[in-house]
Amino acid sequence: MKTRILILISLLLSFTILASNIIKRTEPYEFLNDYAGLLSNNESVRINTTLKRISKENKSEIVLLIVKKLNNYSSKNYALKIMKKWNIGKNYNNKGVIILIKPKYLHEKGEIFIGVTSKLSDRLPNRTINSIIKNTIIPNFKNGQYFIGISKGISILNSLLAGKINSITYDRKLENHDYANINTILIIGILIIIILLIILYLGLTGYFGSLKNILIIGIISILLGIIGLILRFEIVSTLLGTKQLVISLLLNNNTIKATYWFTVIISIVLIVIGAIFTLKPLLIKMKDESS
Repeated sequence: MKTRILILISLLLSFTILASNIIKRTEPYEFLNDYAGLLSNNESVRINTTLKRISKENKSEIVLLIVKKLNNYSSKNYALKIMKKWNIGKNYNNKGVIILIKPKYLHEKGEIFIGVTSKLSDRLPNRTINSIIKNTIIPNFKNGQYFIGISKGISILNSLLAGKINSITYDRKLENHDYANINTILIIGILIIIILLIILYLGLTGYFGSLKNILIIGIISILLGIIGLILRFEIVSTLLGTKQLVISLLLNNNTIKATYWFTVIISIVLIVIGAIFTLKPLLIKMKDESS
């Protein structure tokens, strides 16, 4: 009996501790709650003003919460608990959105989650929310542009809530933009490979003159190819205008993936052409010596 009582008490204490780990909403209520100091005062005022305007225009509540820690919760569970505890959307006919951001600190990864109340699930399906996070917020965060990433994300959410665009149109627009980028990369990549093949043909037909010139071109080509392979991430990030390129982006973004593989392929083609140019003078020299 005593054991059961002790277990019950420990469970109650655990629930109390977990409940206390959820941040209480400050009064007077603000739409922006930055507990991590991620934004400057000016940026905070601008975003808070925008969120207030959205609440009046769209009769819905968007709350932005930025925290340093999630206190052993997943970002999803923490956000949903905040929605319930803060009654987000309750005064707006149950139309509420929470944007939860935990910035990256040292070895801890950054996390972003956008949760919506059931009444908004049609306008803001999970597919669309994930696209906003992946294609708008995260790329700006990677460049250290937190204010821009948050502002653009809120702008898209506002357009969806106001009915200016719907989730299907938004998703289709992203797909078309991605395909357009890939097609551009494909055309540029093919043109570069064609030019390299023309250079190879000219080299093999003696266009570049002496064998010494061919040997120099071959060595330079090999070096360029090796540099391309070693610095492939830096080259792709420079071409696409991102300061950081990580494996997660490479796996999740088709444009980055296409640019990456074309960089690798072109680097390999350079090495092969360089090897052919380098071997040609050596083979001719060996042939002359043997004869």
